[in-house]
Amino acid sequence: LLPLVLEPTERERLASMRERRAWDVADVVSRMLSRATIVQLPGVDEKSEGESEVSTPAVVPLHERLAQCDARG
Repeated sequence: LLPLVLEPTERERLASMRERRAWDVADVVSRMLSRATIVQLPGVDEKSEGESEVSTPAVVPLHERLAQCDARG
């Protein structure tokens, strides 16, 4: 994932370009994992042959990382 970071964030202490990219990747992965959740969606359960809730994994959007969002999200 390191090649995806074209311009890494400036850090207070001196670090190589690769280290700064690695920190940026770790930051994004950490934010993604902290927003992972299970969502209960209405659906059809094939086992019980009726309507039920289906659990599906989801990631809550990272508004601060989306270009179209302002400071308020």
